[in-house]
Amino acid sequence: MRDWSVQTRSYIGIQENQNTVCSGLPPLRIDPFKIRYLELELRAKVCYRGDRRYAHGHVSHYLTFYNDQERYEHAIRLNIFQFWSAPRGAKPPFYWNLKTFDEQSIDPHPNLRANVWNLHGKLWGFSRYDAWEDPDPGCRSPIENVPWRKFHINVQSLIHGLARDGHVPLSYFRSAKWVGSIVTGVEVWGQASVTVDARNYRLIG
Repeated sequence: MRDWSVQTRSYIGIQENQNTVCSGLPPLRIDPFKIRYLELELRAKVCYRGDRRYAHGHVSHYLTFYNDQERYEHAIRLNIFQFWSAPRGAKPPFYWNLKTFDEQSIDPHPNLRANVWNLHGKLWGFSRYDAWEDPDPGCRSPIENVPWRKFHINVQSLIHGLARDGHVPLSYFRSAKWVGSIVTGVEVWGQASVTVDARNYRLIG
């Protein structure tokens, strides 16, 4: 990504999936109200090139739910690390200061305004960190130099918080099942490269 010639409006995502409905593999099926906590350790480093005003993104974890009645899949995306480093006075990315932003895919839900609910880690209180910026201009610092960050996230507070803020009715989750997760995913706009390690992922009932 650091070598892309396009500086603006470029995007790439990469992710590590568990079984989900869309993966074609037999999914797990758990009542979302029986999942109390998500635990995960992550570390991430980012390197920039070119105009930093247009290089930004986030490292995320997805909780995926499938509603049997509506035959529809939704996801809560936890933006755990964000990254953006720009000159003073530059306009931040649109999502930078949003607690939650709704995302609608090409297969829109007929009654809900989003397929994915994007949660800002700092504003929701489940993350205090940004991705670590590599001080080496050549991006040669090993990922082992980056400290691990451990996250213990209250899943029920996310579900009830989304309902309280009007993003999705609580009844949606009552007729849905958790069917898997994207353990970690990276989304990048502009000229930046990101390295991520994940370990010790588990759900606690």
